[in-house]
Amino acid sequence: MALSHRRFLLGLALLTTSAIITRPLAPVAQALEPAQNLTVEVSGLRNQKGLVCIALFDGATGFPTDASKAVKNSCFRVVSATQKVSLGPLKSGRYAMSLLHDENADQKLNTGLFGIPREGVGFSRNPRIRRKLQFEETSFDFQPHATTIAITVRYF
Repeated sequence: MALSHRRFLLGLALLTTSAIITRPLAPVAQALEPAQNLTVEVSGLRNQKGLVCIALFDGATGFPTDASKAVKNSCFRVVSATQKVSLGPLKSGRYAMSLLHDENADQKLNTGLFGIPREGVGFSRNPRIRRKLQFEETSFDFQPHATTIAITVRYF
């Protein structure tokens, strides 16, 4: 009986040790999740002038106009009325995107009377634009299996 009691204690010790060792490994495995590229399909550009500037935000801070607060922001030359742009590797999470068709390539949104944009703008999830949009209205969940989103540029 003493031998089986020893085996029981040894088995219990091994089981407890393996539980302690494997518990911290789960978050490490999640942290090592490979980042996937996010591709943006831009459509509705009215001409091939200037730049397409995209800002990707992971929260409401700075959204939609302060690109310095974005997790990624890039400008690309316009090559056609519809084009694909890769923003590079990105971890899973909730994001929102704003886009500017910067026709005169001055890297700012030019506005007219009452602050109405003179250049094209777009947002993730393509909402109607009637006022300044909020992060929650345009946010999307980025997962490795869904790596492309479409944005239609709108002009006023």
